[in-house]
Amino acid sequence: MGALAALGAAMTWAVASMLFERHGREVGGLALNLIKCVLAAGLMLPTLMLLEGRAWPTSMSAQTLGWLGLSGLVGLSVGDTFWFGCLLRLGARRALLLFTLAPPLTAILARILLDEPFTGMMIVGMCTTLAGVGWVIQEQTVGPAGELAPRIDRVGVAFGCVAALCQAIGAVLTKYAGTDESALSVSLVRLVAGSVGLIIVVAASGRLKRAVLPFREKRTAIGLIAATFLGTYLGIWLMNAGFLNTYVGVASTLNATSPIFALPLAFLVGEKLTRRSVVGAFIAVAGVSLLFFSSGA
Repeated sequence: MGALAALGAAMTWAVASMLFERHGREVGGLALNLIKCVLAAGLMLPTLMLLEGRAWPTSMSAQTLGWLGLSGLVGLSVGDTFWFGCLLRLGARRALLLFTLAPPLTAILARILLDEPFTGMMIVGMCTTLAGVGWVIQEQTVGPAGELAPRIDRVGVAFGCVAALCQAIGAVLTKYAGTDESALSVSLVRLVAGSVGLIIVVAASGRLKRAVLPFREKRTAIGLIAATFLGTYLGIWLMNAGFLNTYVGVASTLNATSPIFALPLAFLVGEKLTRRSVVGAFIAVAGVSLLFFSSGA
């Protein structure tokens, strides 16, 4: 179930990344991150009340709340801000390529801090999956109007690397919390902590008004709400379910298969699917299969 949840998170994030890229360019990475965290937390509060009969996981210990809060600050406040900066500079497909650095980093940290297994089969599965994903995204794409994708800039690459590292740290901290709570409760705590951190930073920088501006235009507002619902509300819920129910390194690697799910979406918006992109997809699927076997799934 953990592996399936991680794949579900990859699927929702593939759609959400394209929506965020399309509707978030005028907002900026920091304000965009604040919008999605606050909206997703607002959606999870009534969901928790409906499914578990409580508005907050009061049974969590102070230690667990502290670790999950730190996870939210590192993974969501810092990591996702750099992720959106990378996304808006490089585009969804290239940004997702850099984000595939997170799985090996997560597996290494999980081995050191959580003593999770790091078998030869897992290494082969991770490398195969990442090779397939990288093969797909590294290809230079041509848009509907025939224009080539923009060149990668160094700042965008640096943003993507920082985002991947923060994602790895946040994943390990989530698993380290060792909570017996539901993935929904864990997601809510992380989102609230991330939202608080972002509100402080955005308010201190005087950009709170900028975060509200996108909602003055109906089309942009609908796009951002849809992206938040898929990528943050559902995506983080599924992602945390993966972390809590399988090895965190495996879950992180499966999360990195988002570009494969993005292939049919790219076709629908007018991008040409080449032989290279199809072969890369098959390679990544083979790697996912190895991960299923190595994790006992």
